[in-house]
Amino acid sequence: MNKLYFSDCLKVLKDLHKAHPEGFIDLVYIDPPFNSKRDYNILFESVDMKDTKAQKEAFSDTWSNVSYLDTLSEIQYLDLDLYNFLTTLDNIRVSKSAVSYLTTMAIRIYYIHKVLKNTGSFYLHCDPTMSHYLKIICDLVFGTKRFRNEIIWHYKRWPAVQKNYQRMHDVILFYSREHGLNIFNTQLGKLSEGTIKRWKGKKSKVEFEGDIRLITRMTDEDSIGRPIDDVWDIAVINSQAKERLGYPTQKPEDLLEIIIKASSNEGDLVADFFCGCGTTIAVAQRLKRNWIGVDISHLAIKLILDRLTNPYQGPRAKVIRESIQVSGFPVDLAGAKMLAENLITVDLDFKTGSLK
Repeated sequence: MNKLYFSDCLKVLKDLHKAHPEGFIDLVYIDPPFNSKRDYNILFESVDMKDTKAQKEAFSDTWSNVSYLDTLSEIQYLDLDLYNFLTTLDNIRVSKSAVSYLTTMAIRIYYIHKVLKNTGSFYLHCDPTMSHYLKIICDLVFGTKRFRNEIIWHYKRWPAVQKNYQRMHDVILFYSREHGLNIFNTQLGKLSEGTIKRWKGKKSKVEFEGDIRLITRMTDEDSIGRPIDDVWDIAVINSQAKERLGYPTQKPEDLLEIIIKASSNEGDLVADFFCGCGTTIAVAQRLKRNWIGVDISHLAIKLILDRLTNPYQGPRAKVIRESIQVSGFPVDLAGAKMLAENLITVDLDFKTGSLK
């Protein structure tokens, strides 16, 4: 299954849960908007689009105060503890926009839990402004025993002039669907050249240097390293990088490669319900995983299709495109206009070509 959904992910999640009540996804990673007054999960001026107003309004409406009370009422019938936590926030000095955001995320996390296999894993990418609230939501949905790690993604960029320490990290919350059952393949970090030289050729599988455990293999040709910890030093994508697509919050492929290798195996199903420019999708495909991607922007869907096929030419690009299903209808004026103008092309391209 390699499928892109052009839709609000909540609708897709409800439909998938109805179709697969026992759960069927091995790994979910999401990088939703961070609620920090920026339009995170959508393309605007970075692509060739004349009228972005409708697209911006559709995004803002999705995360506004308008509908969160209705969603809160729905949560009351799904998970009373979750409802009580959110209503408590709504009754104290927490901003309405924050409660709206957390309510919107809570119901989606609830259904993400439902569509995971018992051996599945969930990674929630967020920032320190909301991570503490989101962790409580995840604890309520998954259970505290299913919490595996708070991962810190540490990066470097040009420092700003400010009266506090430079903010140079994001938070990734890692949960398993069931305690102790999740797939986990230990990932090895790089050792220093000096350490490698000292241990090169060791025949034992496990050696010790002080308090550091070194994982070594049986031959000189095999890789050696140490299990990575929960702080990841991975550079942000520079403006000249080949993988840079102009997406405002694009994450580096190296970040997703660790997550996908650690928490899935070849042939497993990986899903990203806020897939944006498709980094999760591209890495999953390269690592021979099946995948599902969902985004509310038609521009994101087009970008992902191009990202997966543009590196190839001729028959190979056609084969890749034909292996991808695209489902969903526009949720805003811009998407409807695009579909209306390209209706014939879209109907044909779903079978043979690329979305234009």
